[in-house]
Amino acid sequence: MLAEDDDNDYRRFVSAPEGNPIDNLLLPETLGWLVTLSETGDMNLLHPISRVQIPLPHISTFKYYLEGNMPNNFHFIQMAVLSSRPYVSSKENNFVLMVIHEGCGYLGFWKPGDKAWTTIETRPAAFSGITYYNGQFYAINFEGNIFVCDVGGRDPTVAHLVGGIPWEILMYKRAYIVESKGEVLVVVRDGYDLIFLGDYGDEEDMVTDFDESRIDYGTSEFRVFKVDLSNREWVELQSLGDSALFVGDNASISVQAVQDQQMGIPRLLLVFLLSFQLFDYNGVEGTRDLLEREDLELENQLKLMNKPAVKTIKVYIYRSIASFFNYRVKRRIYDCVDFYKQPAFDHPLLKNHSFHFEMKPTSLPKRKRNQVSFEDEKPVHIGLIGGGCPVGTVPIRRVTKEDLIRERNASEVMSFANDQTLRAHYAVVRTRGGQNKFNGAGATLSLHNPRVSGRQYSAARVKLINGADSIEVGWRAGQSHCFNARCPAFVLVRSDIPLDLVYPQISFPGKAVYEVQLYIDRDLANGNWWLLMGHDNTQVGFWPKRIFTGLAEMASYAVWGGEVFGPPGTPTPGLGNGAFPKFDTHNDSYFTNVEVIDGGGRNIDAYNTESFADDYNKYEVFDIGHSSLRHLVLYGGPPSG
Repeated sequence: MLAEDDDNDYRRFVSAPEGNPIDNLLLPETLGWLVTLSETGDMNLLHPISRVQIPLPHISTFKYYLEGNMPNNFHFIQMAVLSSRPYVSSKENNFVLMVIHEGCGYLGFWKPGDKAWTTIETRPAAFSGITYYNGQFYAINFEGNIFVCDVGGRDPTVAHLVGGIPWEILMYKRAYIVESKGEVLVVVRDGYDLIFLGDYGDEEDMVTDFDESRIDYGTSEFRVFKVDLSNREWVELQSLGDSALFVGDNASISVQAVQDQQMGIPRLLLVFLLSFQLFDYNGVEGTRDLLEREDLELENQLKLMNKPAVKTIKVYIYRSIASFFNYRVKRRIYDCVDFYKQPAFDHPLLKNHSFHFEMKPTSLPKRKRNQVSFEDEKPVHIGLIGGGCPVGTVPIRRVTKEDLIRERNASEVMSFANDQTLRAHYAVVRTRGGQNKFNGAGATLSLHNPRVSGRQYSAARVKLINGADSIEVGWRAGQSHCFNARCPAFVLVRSDIPLDLVYPQISFPGKAVYEVQLYIDRDLANGNWWLLMGHDNTQVGFWPKRIFTGLAEMASYAVWGGEVFGPPGTPTPGLGNGAFPKFDTHNDSYFTNVEVIDGGGRNIDAYNTESFADDYNKYEVFDIGHSSLRHLVLYGGPPSG
């Protein structure tokens, strides 16, 4: 096994006789068989003991494979379930293999003799689990609904709703489905996926001094329900009898527990399994040569992009992230780069400049101090823990191969989103047309983490526009293209706040609500546009006037709100908190303190505004206007089916 690569969390093996690297493979397990998926998309059923392999159709035969556009193939198959054990020596194999595939949680199946995978088109929400019960496949989605898939029926591509767990019980928790002694059980799990042991504190989600021995997987609560599919009823269990459940991202099984009265084995035994990865060798040398050439191109590109570092800061993010299936520690590496060597100065219009790391705005408009927050809202922590980078340097996130691959995908996203027939969707409040002149805009944004996958994205932002020029600040989940330090031109001056920071706390409906203050202010003396964050208006950096045409002067429009996008043939993710507004700021996604800086440099609540959504059936936005909470905007919408 080779040493860990700083750029990712994978490990690689070397075959000793040939000296060839072995490809990473994600291997869901079912009835003792593993589903193998290589880097080139070849698939097999593998029995690890007998080493017998049964060829499966290529990954490209999945109907939505191209729409998924995963960064690599390793996470494409999330779960696999067999109807029965394959018999290699028999010519009459009647087994069926059902899988959850692609980040959007589609169902697909294969039967011996099929040349391609068959996709089940019914998908009101992403599926998260499968079990085989009473001659049928049953699948549960993230909304807690259970569907039966009759793959041998008249229409095998249609699944039928047969029951489920009420949303009041599920409420953003993780649901697993498993057959146990002739009954269908659903396990509902709540809690952080990773917790630190020790003195890191309850509120800090980002640490620089990371000790892997002090980390543990945690579950704050789980509940087990027996589902009566005939009557669409459910009942909560207090005991599993002599059964034990093993549930996880790749497989969920029930086994008979061995009881020992003297040792007092508990009556309710449930183990949560981690998703796992193994490795296999792919001997297609022509494809390997191609991959090696692409890999070399990426390596050369990385050498040009990543600047020499005075110091390196490793940030570990361990909070529960609302992704579909995979839960793990995420690591980001920030290089402390000399101020004068940061990516901003790669811009051709900034080659000859007089900027320096102690720069401050010359003349910013004075901001009101009566910023209003709701009683239970909490400001989010911003900045690197431990003081950040040395004086004279700025934190720039190190670019990895995976980043470059995602950017290739994102460039396709932007071409989709800019297509007028396949555009992104919006729910915003904006200033009306006219002779507007704005020296800035800002707001306090609630923070959310909507589920996204593949080429989807969901964002909330404050935006200023003049002609073809626009600048925006906010948060974004999903694919990104020309953002943050990856787009040369924004000059970073802070040594402790990276542009592409991960907000360590996010809001959950009915629980804690976290928010961040973001402002774009124009320096009245020289026309540079400054990014300010937090209650104390921390000056993070600026867009120089010289890179603009329209925004070389004041802005003519200001926009506050959300934006989502899903490629053709796939659903769109949730907007904001993923639900329609209920006029309750403990649950809704919102902008408050919505403000502009007028042509005279006065900081005032936004005025002469209008609400706009391109599809009010899917997304809603409400311009509450002036109130005791200053100017308030509520917005949101659920994922599309």
